[in-house]
Amino acid sequence: HNRLVAACPPHAVWPNDLCIQPHLDRHELLNQQVGVGLLLQAMQQKVLRLTKEQYEEIKQELVARKCSLQQPSDGVFHRIVAVEALLVMNTKNQYFIQIGVWETGSGQGVKVVCQYPAKKRTMNELPQDTLRRLLSEDLKPFDENIKIDHSRREVEKKDSEKLSLPTTYNRTVHIASLNYCEDMLDLTAVRGSSEVPALLKSFMPRELYIVSNTASDKLGFYVWMSEHEFLRMKTDSSMQALQQWLSSFQAPCILNANI
Repeated sequence: HNRLVAACPPHAVWPNDLCIQPHLDRHELLNQQVGVGLLLQAMQQKVLRLTKEQYEEIKQELVARKCSLQQPSDGVFHRIVAVEALLVMNTKNQYFIQIGVWETGSGQGVKVVCQYPAKKRTMNELPQDTLRRLLSEDLKPFDENIKIDHSRREVEKKDSEKLSLPTTYNRTVHIASLNYCEDMLDLTAVRGSSEVPALLKSFMPRELYIVSNTASDKLGFYVWMSEHEFLRMKTDSSMQALQQWLSSFQAPCILNANI
């Protein structure tokens, strides 16, 4: 009942006789123990070949309802993950895109990504609640400073390198506009080396912003970019150039800017 009532614009399309999306996809109806049983059976029958660590991580995700498992007619197991993403647009028709993440206590450097800010949704959670977590934990400067205009559905299929399992990401992208000019946001900018990889020269100069995660020791790296730039940055060569650029930002510089 709660999902039916919550399935309305701007966070979703109106429900119909066939489906309630994205709040109630059919795989979300399965009990988590069904997924754990499928996983165990697949391992025993050697349909899936996972390391002990991969098996335990997928099992924990299933128990926590962070994913589900399906075995289509082709016999290949698929991991299904629900994701809520936020696409904030400024007055210049630019998007606030995450291009990196750094776990300050990991001892590793900045990991490059190129994606909408997003958070996984558990199967028993409403998209609106996941979006609130995203804003309060990952994008605090935007909390109470945006208006959700509408949403769209995206489905992305790719292999999870970490878990060695084909994964389908059912992503709901919430399109939002700013209540105020972006200059009014409490965003921290950080500067790196003046040396920029050749592939990024047409993209620069560009302010790089860091936002702390209020629930962990992660720092997110973000820039404003157009849709065309976003698509171009997702290519392998551009991702390598972004990694090189982000690596020029020294840890003390980042931490001092984030105080």
